[in-house]
Amino acid sequence: YSFGCIAFELLTGQPPFRGRMMEVLDAHMNRPAPRPSEVRPEAKLSAALDAIVLRCLEKEPERRFQRGRDIAGALVATTTRSPASERGRRGNAAPAHPDEATDVGWRAQGSLDGKPATDPIAADPIRWEYETLLGVLAAALLDTGCNDIHLVLAHAEFSAIWQSIAAHNDDLTELARRSEKIEQRAREQDSRLRFMLGELRFERDNSGGDAAVSGDLMRRIEALETQLASSLRRRDKEIASLADREVLLIAEVIEREDALADARRALAVAVASQIAPFVATDPIATLHKRMLELRALLGLDA
Repeated sequence: YSFGCIAFELLTGQPPFRGRMMEVLDAHMNRPAPRPSEVRPEAKLSAALDAIVLRCLEKEPERRFQRGRDIAGALVATTTRSPASERGRRGNAAPAHPDEATDVGWRAQGSLDGKPATDPIAADPIRWEYETLLGVLAAALLDTGCNDIHLVLAHAEFSAIWQSIAAHNDDLTELARRSEKIEQRAREQDSRLRFMLGELRFERDNSGGDAAVSGDLMRRIEALETQLASSLRRRDKEIASLADREVLLIAEVIEREDALADARRALAVAVASQIAPFVATDPIATLHKRMLELRALLGLDA
């Protein structure tokens, strides 16, 4: 939600809601945000950008983007896609351990026209299947009796990096869960405070002009307004702290994905150098055939 407010102001030059403090607070709680393109039509903002900002500003947390990288992916999708965007989009799902591949993973589809999937978004599920299958194939070779030291080391390195990425993705999921709990707690507290404010305002408006009573009610109202503003600031601080942690985790995932690419290439070379004596036996024959199909889909044989 905070990202949506900042994005709105960056795009339009003003916050989504303006007015007195209580009016702004009420708007954040109850009023839908205007489209940035309508606030600043001369900027010619796209409908896709409108949709991203408005989704960030949804009143119900579950209707918003749940992770920072989901917003990043949506923003990338509004621009021309390029191979450079692939790393930032590959964090959408935690990888399984290579030895835990299932038939479901093997059924990931290639491009609809049978050509290599060069679009990074379309290539993601294929690449994940390829990496899973490569790890499974290497493990199968080792289980069958291949004891080549290069294969052993390459498989260990590849598996360790992959598991590290999976652990980081689990941490990112946990951060999203904690953020949701903070939002839920703050929303419940805000509702209670607003109800109390409404009761006090009603009592003030019906105090019959008694200055002493009206003055006491105003002090209580101001105290509640201060408490409400403090609650919102505390929530924003907690969410910002989680967001900072998420940024660090994403940076670490990107760094590990660079290392994973190198480890994947090394493992592929090691597998290719050792597979010949075993290629006619199952399950290695089936795994190898599917791996070659995936390499073609990914354009790795080009």
